[in-house]
Amino acid sequence: MSVISQLNIKDAMPIASRAERPRPLKVGVLVDLALTPEAGGHVKCWQRLAEAATGYTDRLDLTVHFNGPEPRRIELSPSVRYVLLPPVFSTARLIRQVPDHTDLAPWHPRLAQLARRL
Repeated sequence: MSVISQLNIKDAMPIASRAERPRPLKVGVLVDLALTPEAGGHVKCWQRLAEAATGYTDRLDLTVHFNGPEPRRIELSPSVRYVLLPPVFSTARLIRQVPDHTDLAPWHPRLAQLARRL
C-alpha cells in the first residue's frame, strides 16, 4: 500500500488557524515581448491568465512584466497588474522583419529592482 493511499483527509490538520488568513501567493512573470493589441499568442495567453487571476485576490498576487515603450503600471485588480518596461537592448535595433521583438540584454536593472520586492 502506498503512502498516498494511506492518507485520509479526515486526518489533515490546517496549516494556519481559521483566525489567521494565509498571505496570498506572490508570483512575478516575465513575458519578454511587447504588450500591444497586435501581440501574438504568448502575450495573449498571459493576458487571459491575468484576467482569470483577478477573481482570486485573497489567494494570489500576480505581476506580469511585459516590454513597453515607456515604464507603466496597469492595475487589473488590487492583486493583479501588468508592469511595462522598455527593453535595454531590443532586437528592433538589429532586425526589422520579425513577428515581435524581444530584449537581448542579459541584465535589466529596473526589472531586477522590481523583482526584489516580490
